[in-house]
Amino acid sequence: MLVVADEPIRISTEIEEAVLTLNNAHAAELSWLESEQLRVLLKQAFYARRIGDVDAFLRGGRSPHDEVNITPDTGRIL
Repeated sequence: MLVVADEPIRISTEIEEAVLTLNNAHAAELSWLESEQLRVLLKQAFYARRIGDVDAFLRGGRSPHDEVNITPDTGRIL
């Protein structure tokens, strides 16, 4: 039986700083963000949730990087 310790919680403006800290702690895997950039990404998201006090977060939606997809091996635009 799967037991879920915490249900996903909506990301409120009060917790954005903690989300930014977590994101930037993993900037090598994600991208470094400034406060305003995160605010825009969260505002554009169709789904943005956190687990716990911000042990993890998930954001679903388009980002500015979605506009053009270039394959790394050929450099062609998809």
